[in-house]
Amino acid sequence: MALAIAALAVSPMHAELIGNWSFDEGTGTTTADLTGNGYEAAITNGASPNAGWIAGKVGSGAYSFWGGTYAVVDEVNAFTPTADAYNGGNGGDYTVSLWMQLKADYIVTQRLLSTDDGFDTTGGWSPWLNPGGAGNSTLGQTHNSNGGYTWQPGWNASTYMDVWKQVTLTYDHTTQLRKLYVDGALEATSAAAPPLTSDGDDPFVMGAFRSNGGAFAQFYYGYMDDVAFWNSSLDDTQVAAITNLANSALNYGALQADSLFNGFGAQQPVTIDGKTWAYAPSGIDGVNGDVNDLGGGNYSINLGDGAGMVTVIPEPSTLALLAAGMLGMLVYAWRKRK
Repeated sequence: MALAIAALAVSPMHAELIGNWSFDEGTGTTTADLTGNGYEAAITNGASPNAGWIAGKVGSGAYSFWGGTYAVVDEVNAFTPTADAYNGGNGGDYTVSLWMQLKADYIVTQRLLSTDDGFDTTGGWSPWLNPGGAGNSTLGQTHNSNGGYTWQPGWNASTYMDVWKQVTLTYDHTTQLRKLYVDGALEATSAAAPPLTSDGDDPFVMGAFRSNGGAFAQFYYGYMDDVAFWNSSLDDTQVAAITNLANSALNYGALQADSLFNGFGAQQPVTIDGKTWAYAPSGIDGVNGDVNDLGGGNYSINLGDGAGMVTVIPEPSTLALLAAGMLGMLVYAWRKRK
């Protein structure tokens, strides 16, 4: 298969990925924001011995959230994308993504993620699990814009108890549609009017919600890994790629996926963990979002009808030429010293 490769250029930045938390620290009471934006999350453990650092789905670690455990990014409005706020007026588009593994069913609501007002209808957003009891923890979402837009698409997390699942929610203000994806596949779609509203005090909370009075409640019972927030609406291909990259031998998380999305959009190369990925305008196998193991340490990813990104590793003949050239330079330098 012939792949067209674009010339090397400067790697793009993570312009729309606002926060990404991998929980790879393995110790301590904080988890860093990998984007470099500085949105560190402070972790508070509940009384249960089940809470704490664990092996992860993506990278080396994850976190076990158990009754009373939550993580807070205390940054007002950074994750409540109103039309004229932090996201630069893009109409309120957003994407929230995480790997989750439900560990317990209860007859109480379990909040996966939320902003301050995700509990009521005054503003913010929140994906949560219904208090359905054993075998019936179905996903719901609140998207508040001058009134509540509560959505219960019916995906039952209890069916996948003790199994890692990739969950992504997107909102596009142009179509006024929010979408739920599970393991990269579109699960459901629902209408919601833009934009989100906010009372101006909206920290981002993982594993619970914070009421206006400051108390935390509706705790999540399960594992969480590679939480990410974009102030844009990812498309079907990008969401599928997040799952496929994590499940591949590359084991890439949201930050690495976003690098590939930006490289593809700019038609520029990116370097990730020592691998250089170049833009390929055609020739990549699979359906959109597929990751291909080409052997010998090479990979490609289809990010749009055969176009995408492919790793750049010199062919053996190229390496031989480079070695010969280096040897020639050494011989020349040695002769000059004589």
